Amino acid sequence: MNELYLLLTSLTLITCIAVLLPWMRKKHALQIDESRVKTLYAEKLADLKDDLTQGKIESDAYEAAKDDLTIQLAAELSGNKQHRTSKIHRQSLWLLPVFTLLISFLIYGWQGKPEQMQNWYQAKEKTPDLGKKLISGNENFSQEELQQFYLGLRTQLATKPDDATGWLLLGRVAYSAGILGEAIEAFERSLKIDANQYPAQMSLAQTLISVGDEKSLKRASRIYNQLLQNNPQNAEALTMAGYVALQLGNRQTAQEYWKYALRYLPETDQRRNAILQTLPELANAPNVTQNKETVSEQTTSVGKQIELTIELTQSTQRIIDEFKFLVVFARPQLSGPPAAVVRLPIENGQIPTKVTLSDQHAMMDGFNLSSLSSAFVTVRLSKDADVMMSKDEIEQHSEELTLADSTSLKLML
Repeated sequence: MNELYLLLTSLTLITCIAVLLPWMRKKHALQIDESRVKTLYAEKLADLKDDLTQGKIESDAYEAAKDDLTIQLAAELSGNKQHRTSKIHRQSLWLLPVFTLLISFLIYGWQGKPEQMQNWYQAKEKTPDLGKKLISGNENFSQEELQQFYLGLRTQLATKPDDATGWLLLGRVAYSAGILGEAIEAFERSLKIDANQYPAQMSLAQTLISVGDEKSLKRASRIYNQLLQNNPQNAEALTMAGYVALQLGNRQTAQEYWKYALRYLPETDQRRNAILQTLPELANAPNVTQNKETVSEQTTSVGKQIELTIELTQSTQRIIDEFKFLVVFARPQLSGPPAAVVRLPIENGQIPTKVTLSDQHAMMDGFNLSSLSSAFVTVRLSKDADVMMSKDEIEQHSEELTLADSTSLKLML
């Protein structure tokens, strides 16, 4: 910060010098001009006297010419005097840098620039430590740390704009901080440098899903299809392509993607349960069955979990027979893909009053409740199996929750 204040002071002094120097030069020029006028007057007066002495002019003509010359001198000197009527004492002029500097600091402070610059310096200093924290596998960043990490990475990329990995990292930090537009731009910059980066392609698609509009979802679908052209057995791309198809209302397409995803996902992969809960009819498809030991193994390792209690108002209870499914999911923002999702049937007008969300309900590898520090929980009464909300369906969101190993919540529908 001291360097910043020194720079600001230097710029102020340079500005003041640029203002004062022309004024000083003008003052000096006026002094020279006045001296020249007086010298010229003395020379002309001497010429008149010589003409009078030599008898070339009469005394009356001499006096008249002398009076005219005196009037001209007075007019010239009066003009110069008007330029100096608003002069400032030289001692006062040196107060200009002081006042200018003072006003500059006041404006600078009023706009919050010192605090912004302090944050920038802190971000630069902490970027290496935050990078080490991320590389070590610790992704539990506070919002302040994410902002500092983002600012520090932007500063580094300003000097290394061709660093594809740096843009990828910036995009992931921006995504975690909820700056989706900046995240998309960073992933695009990374892919522009290296078009075959699989992590950047998957991250860009995930961010587009989080945006959630139809245009973004279709673009994410195209990215997954490109990846599947290169590797048709890519279980992660198949899983997410199916999710996007459901978001776009293409249930049959989602079934095709997920049918193949279930063939290639490992038996211990927690996403199998989430897929089968969303589309139970796939349980009868070939090569997708799970043995009981696998399910038991998944249940014993839940990581973070959310214990949800659901209550119905009297008005909702009266129309509960209109709905077929209870859908509960958690995600880091109120839009985008869920980190955990549960879909339960509603039978005889009865819904489960308690639902548990855990890592075994994740849809994406590495994107589960344990990877989040906070989340929003959404509960929906659905009339069909479509994940898109339909007309007259009921949905309720929680406030943002800080996730612990076990988090309790109550929602009213």
